[in-house]
Amino acid sequence: MDGGTGMLRRRLNTRNSLISRKLDDTIHPNHNLKMGLKMAYILSMSEQVKLKAFLAAVLDDYKLGAISQQQAVGGITSLVDAIEISDSGKISLMLSEGRKLLRTG
Repeated sequence: MDGGTGMLRRRLNTRNSLISRKLDDTIHPNHNLKMGLKMAYILSMSEQVKLKAFLAAVLDDYKLGAISQQQAVGGITSLVDAIEISDSGKISLMLSEGRKLLRTG
């Protein structure tokens, strides 16, 4: 019985190490978070600060009932899409005016 458990443990450890190696290969160069994909646009430090503030504001607005779940998800999705296609104008607009845009429309 111990032989079977040892073999199972060995297989699990091998699988975990393969998963860990795969995750290590997908680290975005812009920060230390492990991600499944790499974005074409690299955020500056000030944009990263604005992004964190935008996400916090969207979550707070949703929590307080100022915007719906659909508006929150739509705003975040819109920003991620802009980052993915490197639309710097839309990124800048969403990071500076995104909260107001979500509340008004």
